[in-house]
Amino acid sequence: ENDIYNVEKILSMRIRGGVKEYLIKWEGYDIKEATWEAESDCFCTDLIEEFEESQE
Repeated sequence: ENDIYNVEKILSMRIRGGVKEYLIKWEGYDIKEATWEAESDCFCTDLIEEFEESQE
């Protein structure tokens, strides 16, 4: 299935095995269903930039 999931918000960031990952809050899903996704799999550069700026 090629369901499209929209990113509502980035909640956190971590480095795991040398890969930057973001904790993604998905639109229409409970925060408990947030998942860690590799930066290369996140097609939401605007939200990543927003998150990174908020962490400075």
